[in-house]
Amino acid sequence: REQAAIKIQSLFRGYYQQKEHKQYIIQIKEATSIIWRSYLCCVRRDCLKLWLNKQIEKTRYKKEYPTHYSNYNHIEHLENERLAKLEAERVRLENEQRVRIERIKERERQRLEQEKHRKLEMERKRIEEIEKLREEARHRQEEEERLAQERERERERVRQQQREREEMKR
Repeated sequence: REQAAIKIQSLFRGYYQQKEHKQYIIQIKEATSIIWRSYLCCVRRDCLKLWLNKQIEKTRYKKEYPTHYSNYNHIEHLENERLAKLEAERVRLENEQRVRIERIKERERQRLEQEKHRKLEMERKRIEEIEKLREEARHRQEEEERLAQERERERERVRQQQREREEMKR
């Protein structure tokens, strides 16, 4: 009866904790979506600010140098070229960094593979050495057995000769 009460209490506590956790997750999701929307607004404002500054600069240049407005387009073109070069440089640097990282990963992979092969080779040599020792031990044992058999044959031959002598004496 007491155990049943404890089981029911633990089930209720688990249900209650699960319910609280779900509410917590909902709150986190809402807060995250608010932060994300705020971030997007901030990015849009920055883009608008850049665009407005550029338009204001263009308008000021037009008012200040009405006859040289085409020159402003040339300046803008040079600025765009400079930005394109910077972007190309950034892409080149990113590619170099990516290639460097790939080389490092490849070297690490090769090092690990060499280490693996080295360990396998060491294990193979150790097994060969164990097999060699076993083979030597087997040869020694066979040699000892052969010598023991020869000794036994020699004893048997000596006994046989002694019996023959004794029979001859009788």
